[in-house]
Amino acid sequence: MSPFLVKRLLRRPVLLLVTFVFCLGCCGLLGYLLGYLDRQQQELDRVQDSFDILCVVSNTQGSSTTGLGISPTYLQVLADPDLEDGAAAYVRDLQMTKEFYATPGQQEAGQGQELQVIGLTDPELAPALDEAMGAPVLWLTQGDFFGSQGPLCVVSETMYQQLREKEQTELSLLLRDPLSPETVEEEVTLTVAGVHVGDSSTVYLPWGYTQKLMEDCFHYVSCDSLQFYVRDNRQIQALYDRVKRLFQPVDIQGGYTLYSYALTIYDQQYWSTLATLQQNIHRSQYTIPILLVLVVLAGALISFLAVRSARRSYALMRIQGLSRMGLLATVLVELLLPALVGCGLAAVLWRQWLPLVLFLVCYVVGGMAAAIRPVLARPAMILRQQE
Repeated sequence: MSPFLVKRLLRRPVLLLVTFVFCLGCCGLLGYLLGYLDRQQQELDRVQDSFDILCVVSNTQGSSTTGLGISPTYLQVLADPDLEDGAAAYVRDLQMTKEFYATPGQQEAGQGQELQVIGLTDPELAPALDEAMGAPVLWLTQGDFFGSQGPLCVVSETMYQQLREKEQTELSLLLRDPLSPETVEEEVTLTVAGVHVGDSSTVYLPWGYTQKLMEDCFHYVSCDSLQFYVRDNRQIQALYDRVKRLFQPVDIQGGYTLYSYALTIYDQQYWSTLATLQQNIHRSQYTIPILLVLVVLAGALISFLAVRSARRSYALMRIQGLSRMGLLATVLVELLLPALVGCGLAAVLWRQWLPLVLFLVCYVVGGMAAAIRPVLARPAMILRQQE
């Protein structure tokens, strides 16, 4: 940079300071808006990819989600990937329970006593087994209990103590499916894999074994409660279109309906979060172009004031033999140098280069309109107006 150019810039300290502060502030604001827009877009993608939307099957009035006796047809639509018009592609993490009528086996004491046997896919479906809710379970075997296909069970402390008193580790039961009361009872022998707190007479089975038991003994798979999660949140409507022929929305009036069950999709919070993020993104997308237009206008105004105060100097340069292109280059350097310093400092402070590029492009566009005037004007006319 020539000493002559430095002296010219220092003669206008106020304009120089205004330009520097303006460039520094606008680059920082642009950097914040672009960063905010990027963060909101990332959060939007995260919500769409990982927000858990629970879908729960209930009776048509929505008053009960257990003891539903859901037939195999419904499970096939939700779980069979080979079914052409099924919904398996839109469903994940099916959570089911199955209840059996049960009495102790032929060799057990208390024969004829009714017991409750429940097969389940996940521990949170049974409060007595949900360790996340503070329900301690003493596991006697290793491995995944709920996915096991082995004849395992979890019983209460009282039932386990009764078995220990008889020096037994296995429980013999006669099972009958409530959906097929005419079916002959099936006798099963279960190994105790875990013990939960309490004196309940409920026996819990892993779903893998429950499903195998139903297939082998009853020749179908049903369940008494059913819930699942949406696989792809972007395809909630596609999921609904696939299942609306089987389920209706909850109708608390309980009027006559052709449907046997209702399906509730708990997506209110998802849509609310999505709407908020989309609104923030749209506001940023509108604000950034407006700010860039203001940069163009501000660049034109600052350049106009700078050029206006130096018109006589520019005219003398032309008279002394400086070409139009040389004068244009001189004017642009004088206009852009404070902007470059301000933008460079902003880039160092906020570590973003895209706002610097956007700002300089808009600032140059605005400054060119003012910079071209002394280049095209006749030097003699400018000097005559100055006298």
